[in-house]
Amino acid sequence: MAPLLMRPVVVTRPCKSHHRNVRRRCRLARFREDGLSFRQNSRREQQKPGIVQHTHANANANSSTTSARFFRDAIACPQHQEPITFANVLRRRSNAERQYRLGDVVKFYGSGGHAERMVNNRIQPCRRFNHSIACSYVRTYRHSGKYPNMEVLDEVTPLVEPRPEAVMHLRLGDVAKGDCWNKDCIIETRSGNKIQYQFTEKDYDTILDELKDLGTITIVANPSHLSNPSTIAWSEKYINHAMAYLRRLGVCPVYRGIRNADDDFAFATSAKVFVQGGGGYSRFMAKLVMKRGGRVLIPK
Repeated sequence: MAPLLMRPVVVTRPCKSHHRNVRRRCRLARFREDGLSFRQNSRREQQKPGIVQHTHANANANSSTTSARFFRDAIACPQHQEPITFANVLRRRSNAERQYRLGDVVKFYGSGGHAERMVNNRIQPCRRFNHSIACSYVRTYRHSGKYPNMEVLDEVTPLVEPRPEAVMHLRLGDVAKGDCWNKDCIIETRSGNKIQYQFTEKDYDTILDELKDLGTITIVANPSHLSNPSTIAWSEKYINHAMAYLRRLGVCPVYRGIRNADDDFAFATSAKVFVQGGGGYSRFMAKLVMKRGGRVLIPK
């Protein structure tokens, strides 16, 4: 059964009523009018429109469901795209949501010892984010002698239908601490590991020919993760550099906006072609894309 995502897709026309059942019937009617559909599980467990439960049968079948406009790739690329701005991001995002760490839960849960205790005691996925992919992963986890368990992650992550053609993930937020588009930004973790969360233009040049063949690519990026005004500003510059770079290659970049981590994860892992970003969150995206038969491009 697919997990609840942390925040439902916003319906364009609100349903005003104080009665819960009336509001629910109104929302269902709105979805049908907009050509959207989703499997109804229970009153508390509904999937997002445009996302269906992943099975091997429907992964290979041609979907007859009308795609939600929230997940469609752009049909035509506008000649002049306005720069992306992240004004008032910190005000719009709740503090708890900005601290959600799906990548860390998948990476450390099942490993035992201090790392797993950190997941249970510090991140607390099922206490703080009860209807999230991270919580579903913890509850469904099966000890198979290896971690992370990609079979479980595949089970609990919804599959977007129809699958997006190409998706690029950019790591923004707390790791954006300088001009990481033009120079290497290496961050040293507490354990002493050195990680590059944001790739430079030269890094993307190593997959330049593959990028040119993509046509339209949807960018998944969230600047609000553990961020502050300084990292927000650097995140804004980085994503605009990346979009300008893609346009110079003749590719049409489409930023799908700020979504929660589960929404972005489900969308990106459904891609036919995925351009990996830095960090564990993006690495698990790439692994799940490959498990579902997609192709992954990794800079340098």
